[in-house]
Amino acid sequence: MHEVLEQASGEFNLIDGPLELATKYIDLWAADLITTALSTAWKRESVSKLNCTVGYFDIEEGVMKSDAILVDTSRLTIPGLGKLNL
Repeated sequence: MHEVLEQASGEFNLIDGPLELATKYIDLWAADLITTALSTAWKRESVSKLNCTVGYFDIEEGVMKSDAILVDTSRLTIPGLGKLNL
C-alpha cells in the first residue's frame, strides 16, 4: 500500500457535513486559548458540531497539497492549507 501511495497522482475533493464528532477538541484547537480560558461565555460541550468540511487537494507523486481547506463548526470557521506525504 505504501508503494502505491508514494506514486499516486490526481485530485481529491472532500465535501462533508453536517456531522458531530465525539470530541470537544476541534473547537478548542482553533480557539484563542487565553480568551477561552478566561471567558465565562465559553461552554464546554462533549461533541464538536461540524456544519460542513470542504477541501480540494492536488496529489503529485504521493504528496497531497491544498490551499483550499475550510471547516465550519457551530462556533467558528477554520480556513487552512497544508501538505501531506502519503
